[in-house]
Amino acid sequence: YYKAFPSKCIAMGSGCERSIAGVGTLVTIQARDISGDPRINGKDKFHAHMTIDNDENIQDPFKYHCIVKDLSDGTYNVAYNMKKAGYFRLHILNNYNHIHNSPFLVYISPARSDPRKSQVTEGDLLNGSGKATVPCNFLITAKDNFGNNQDKPGDVFIINVKGGSNPVALIGDNGDGTYIAQFTPAWAGISLYY
Repeated sequence: YYKAFPSKCIAMGSGCERSIAGVGTLVTIQARDISGDPRINGKDKFHAHMTIDNDENIQDPFKYHCIVKDLSDGTYNVAYNMKKAGYFRLHILNNYNHIHNSPFLVYISPARSDPRKSQVTEGDLLNGSGKATVPCNFLITAKDNFGNNQDKPGDVFIINVKGGSNPVALIGDNGDGTYIAQFTPAWAGISLYY
């Protein structure tokens, strides 16, 4: 048997489990024959793609095609660069059959937070109820440069309030990529920058 046998082929590398949005990631396939012995030459047919884990959108399911490169020594590189964060399934197939342990559950974490994409998503600033001498509360949702919601704590937001006696804003980290903020203007007429 002089070709790869799908259930004996294996994939290696951290890209089988995780990556970061916008970061090129490699997975290495080791082709193996029916006996489980490593193949030492190329020309086996491998294909790889990613789908959203538990994608229930049957009408238009998400599918991202990966690049597979034959290294001509029995190994193959699978490359992907996902811009969407979340849980995905990495499907690696040989002759339309899954290799060992495929599909792999992969978590793509958001990239670094981008203040230009982060948003005020809840609170008094959105509904216009901020009033003089009344605490103004709002929620900041940190997002990466691809618009993915951040899911980890630790971003530093600085809020400058101009007008209304220039009150100091207090910010609390919710530990999930969101931040609660509050300030109390002494009078009306404020501008907010973060």
